[in-house]
Amino acid sequence: MAAALDAGLGAAMVVAAVAILSRHVGIAAFVISNCLLNFSWNFSVAFQYAAANAADPTGHATAVTPAFHTAWAAVGPAIAALLNQPHDYTSVLWLVSLGVVVSQLCIVLAARVASPVRPTEAA
Repeated sequence: MAAALDAGLGAAMVVAAVAILSRHVGIAAFVISNCLLNFSWNFSVAFQYAAANAADPTGHATAVTPAFHTAWAAVGPAIAALLNQPHDYTSVLWLVSLGVVVSQLCIVLAARVASPVRPTEAA
């Protein structure tokens, strides 16, 4: 369950990176947001792989994880482009927040599925 909390920290950093750009888009905000987003992505991707690996001992889920990352890295901006308004990126912030919540729920569920049953809990 600690991995889910660490992944939650990474998810919070993703939302913070997008929130920085939802107010004023200047060069400083863009650079700070980009650095934070890249750091949080690399920080949390290890926990995503660990959750997929723990939930599926065969390793098939871990093998297809990069395909899902790539697919949603293409689909996400396309959806965001349909939702945003000129000079107002609040809808993108909501879309990213929704994606983070769904992702966190999946990681928590995977951690719960992979949790071994302790002998004291089995009785």
